[in-house]
Amino acid sequence: MRLMSGLSVLVVSVGVASAQSRESARTFAHVLPASATHTVEQLQRLGVRVEELREQVEIDAEVVRPAGVTRHAATVRLEPRRLEPGMFVIRADRVFAPWASALLEPGASGGHAVRAGRADADFAILRLMTPTPLLTVAARAPEKDRPSPRPLTFEDLQGPNAANLAGSPTGGHEWLDDGEHFRQSREGMLRTFAARTGRVVASIDTEPAAGALAALPAIGEKAAKAVAGRARWNDDRTAFFAEHENDLYYATLDGTRALRLTSTPDAEELASFSPDGRFVAFVRNNDLWTVDVVTGTERAITTGGHDRLRRGKADWVYFEEIFGRSWKVYWWSPDSTRLAYMEVDSSPVPNYVIVNNARLDQRIENTLYPKAGEPNPRAKVFTVSAAGGTPAEVDLSAYEPDNMLVTRVFWRPDSSGLVACVTNRVQTWMDLVAAPATGGAAKVLFRETTNAWIDESPTVRFLKDGTFLFGSERTGWLHLYRYAADGKLLNAVTSGEWECRSIARVDEAEGVAYVTGTKDNPLGENLYRVKLDGTEITRLTHERGAHRVAVAPRGDLFVDSWSSAQRPGQVALRSLADGAIVRMLDTNPVRDLEKFRLGESSHFQILTPDGFAMEATLVKPPDFDPERTYPVWFMTYAGPHAPTISDTWNGAGPARTWDQALASAGILAFRADPRSASGKGAVSAWACYKRLGQSELKDIETAITWLTAHPWADADRVGMAGHSYGGYITAYCMTRSKLFAAGISGAPVTDWREYDSIYTERYMLTPQENPDGYRDGSVIERAKDLHGRLLLVHGMMDDNVHLQNNTRLIRALQEANKPFEMMLYPEARHGIGGRHYQQVQIEFILRTMLGKDAPTPSELAPPSGGERRRRRN
Repeated sequence: MRLMSGLSVLVVSVGVASAQSRESARTFAHVLPASATHTVEQLQRLGVRVEELREQVEIDAEVVRPAGVTRHAATVRLEPRRLEPGMFVIRADRVFAPWASALLEPGASGGHAVRAGRADADFAILRLMTPTPLLTVAARAPEKDRPSPRPLTFEDLQGPNAANLAGSPTGGHEWLDDGEHFRQSREGMLRTFAARTGRVVASIDTEPAAGALAALPAIGEKAAKAVAGRARWNDDRTAFFAEHENDLYYATLDGTRALRLTSTPDAEELASFSPDGRFVAFVRNNDLWTVDVVTGTERAITTGGHDRLRRGKADWVYFEEIFGRSWKVYWWSPDSTRLAYMEVDSSPVPNYVIVNNARLDQRIENTLYPKAGEPNPRAKVFTVSAAGGTPAEVDLSAYEPDNMLVTRVFWRPDSSGLVACVTNRVQTWMDLVAAPATGGAAKVLFRETTNAWIDESPTVRFLKDGTFLFGSERTGWLHLYRYAADGKLLNAVTSGEWECRSIARVDEAEGVAYVTGTKDNPLGENLYRVKLDGTEITRLTHERGAHRVAVAPRGDLFVDSWSSAQRPGQVALRSLADGAIVRMLDTNPVRDLEKFRLGESSHFQILTPDGFAMEATLVKPPDFDPERTYPVWFMTYAGPHAPTISDTWNGAGPARTWDQALASAGILAFRADPRSASGKGAVSAWACYKRLGQSELKDIETAITWLTAHPWADADRVGMAGHSYGGYITAYCMTRSKLFAAGISGAPVTDWREYDSIYTERYMLTPQENPDGYRDGSVIERAKDLHGRLLLVHGMMDDNVHLQNNTRLIRALQEANKPFEMMLYPEARHGIGGRHYQQVQIEFILRTMLGKDAPTPSELAPPSGGERRRRRN
């Protein structure tokens, strides 16, 4: 046996039959060509699990060239081969019977080997000798064993084998700085892959680190492995920290160092590495701390914090409405020498009590929650050395503390200073202010305004030449603008009646930015290359649909994950030069599509009287008969700039299993987004400004009237459902329109004076400034006009949309002598899940739309803890 230089080819002559057991013992897997369906079916009949490859990947394989079709002598070479999606993979540990194994060997009677071809041709089946994480899916069952497709029912939505019509496209690609490798978790381990080939070049093995942790006092081997499994890595993945029993532990990947970083009875929250990996910052008891990972020395960066005065940790309303459900409000400087942090003073904020009545020992929660028009928390910004010292405040004294929100904080790339976004309370303007790294005087770079509100999370990207890019909706469309360091506008980078949604990468040397946007599809983002001077834009993703991209930090590659209303999701590695596919990362075969006879799913537009094209989808019953009439179940969310319909397999294609189950039950499943929720620019969202509910109702009535004009849609049997804002708009429509016979309102806001200040005032101003808008947007005010059968649903510990919203509506309905139904979920928060809630909805829909009871489920399992406590669906 010898390895031939240069070609990585291993040649050996073996007796195939006599060596069969030896080969099987050391073989990781066999790979069969996509044409080997006959052999695959034989193996499946023998009980062998066969998988289908979903990715293109290069791997070293043993290639056999038989000396004759039926002779035992063969030549074996080890050489790189590119495997293609659709090939079949049979892992050696899945082959237990000798006769099954024989089908995979050259010369096997009845196997694919007999059809391998001439004596001078390679055997078509490859052997993989090295364990490799391959992306696969179970191969299709033999044709004669496949059941006939059947309609998808509500029962198919439940349990561990619930129908999945979208598949599971691979994700989580984390690019390395070289632009040629990415990390991805595969088969339970974080690995580094060569992007162009898919070869594994490194795997992160936490065993050495776990061994080092186990040697620390009072942790033990079992706990050490659990700690390593919760690793929070530094930037170069050479070390991590993790929480264990309210303390932080640190270890290097190679196991040379392990350290207990903290040792107190109090919890460390929101911990993060400094960019250089030398420090870990965290919040303890509402104060900001750092700890040196070399010496284990803790430093209190701030002191005196308490629940109404937090440093580095947001209060509830900033967490929910400003920082994207992140409590963390501190930021490391790029050079790791300083931290900027927000101080959130909630002393003026009213307390709201939430009661857990499900326990024998009743539990009370106190939440600081500012309702519309009530006092907001006051925010300040500080900077401080990572080594400790006196924090320095950024001077924002030019703003009134009770009329100011801090919505973003950014460090400049060279750590010389920071930039913050400051808005007034009702968010009709935003100042971009700059301050030195050491705090002090803040300078207004410019003031941003629009015809309505300011988005809470503007895009800001600093460039090495001192200029910066800024995302603005000032024209009614989100676009990118380039500014000088002093805040002077240089030029628009993008423009037109479309949205530039994000910056994927900036190449200053080439003078271009890679951005995502809706230039060619209002319902689906594409990737574009645009010159920083705004003179040229080139589309790089060409397939129809919506594309999510991860662009390498350098080089010419990006990962593209996309789907459309016509095609399930796929993932590919592409070239930044022209968008050509370099390697297919996942074809994502969706097996459940073959199991069910689905209803026809269509995506279309409905023109409103003033000419707006409203997006809509409809799923008809699988056995649809245009001579019959069917009830309609309408679903939407309708919140500002929050579309539910997109040019994706889930958003406008047939993959929504709930819609398919409704259709199979004989109900038309109908969705539409009113213009304010369409995602078609801020100019469309502004339709609801100061008048939440009113413009949405008009568009929804237009959609229902359009559909029920068809003879097969029953105008007397139209139902509606939604959750959160969707719950609000359901209850709003049913108290102001007679088009709906029934509706399910989940966790609804019933009066905007009941909801939080930052969200509500962005769209409505304060109740003092806009009393008519609040009155006209209230469900409670019109409870006496309820039309149809209404089911109200709420989690009894909802800390987002409080149960008080529904209890006040209940009282108003009772006082008006209006019948309704109610389902409460003890201990549930804003997101309600589980089999019971699903069954309640099914029963209500079938009873009100079809006049019959829901089928009894075979097993009504309670919702899991995770389902009970999810904040949103």
